[in-house]
Amino acid sequence: MNEAIIDAFVVSYPKCGRTWLRMMLGTSINEAYQLGLRVEELTEIRSMTKKHPDVPVIRFTHDNRAHTKTFDELGQKVANRYSNILVILLVRDPRDVVISYYYQYKFRGDKYAARDDGFDKSLDDFMFYDIGGIRHIVHFYNRWSDWVSKKSNCTVIRFEEMLTRPNEVLQEVVEFTGLNKVTIDNIEHAVEMCKYERLKKLEKRGVLNSKRYGGKNENERKVRKGGASDWKSKLSRDTARNVEQYICSKLSDKFSFYKYNSFNEGTL
Repeated sequence: MNEAIIDAFVVSYPKCGRTWLRMMLGTSINEAYQLGLRVEELTEIRSMTKKHPDVPVIRFTHDNRAHTKTFDELGQKVANRYSNILVILLVRDPRDVVISYYYQYKFRGDKYAARDDGFDKSLDDFMFYDIGGIRHIVHFYNRWSDWVSKKSNCTVIRFEEMLTRPNEVLQEVVEFTGLNKVTIDNIEHAVEMCKYERLKKLEKRGVLNSKRYGGKNENERKVRKGGASDWKSKLSRDTARNVEQYICSKLSDKFSFYKYNSFNEGTL
């Protein structure tokens, strides 16, 4: 797609809630603009402009497939392509991101996209892996922190807030991107229709037959758990401690809400 006609980007690392946000946003647009789309079409946000000219062109991106690159290949700066376009940066606790991405990397084919066909490491070993590990994710966030701080055309939304107040977060996205016909009722209905448990059931039944979905079991499916702090039950104590220390020492203060230490707080 010609980036000259894109109105807004939604940028995220994989497993930050992008698919869930797409479904909620697509459902609200479909209803508000009376597009008549099927369930499996609701994540195709940027094609909705073809159905109705008043729908802005919104592109969801993993920032030039950053998750398939090595740590050294990521680079230090955000691309100029975002400079004059609205940007929503979607973030999630890096601990939960790396846990969830491990399953996508190992079971959903990302290792092939990264030219890493032989990957077969354990979850603990993946935590500091060169592609998709905690160093990788923290660097991705840090690249964006300076850019976000200097730009007025960008807003940050958190996956954790989507869990606790999805209506307000979706409304923020709707207003920021100029979806003027989407009402509070549309938003409430979209949130209800896109609850995680419902999406999991639809994917399992094969109703969400887009290439984005599918898999033989939970580890292979796109919609896995959708919760927070899953990492606490997945990692060894030593690995969890090392991951926390890395985040607290390396992650930008722009994302200080993720720079907590569970060991000091006595939760591990």
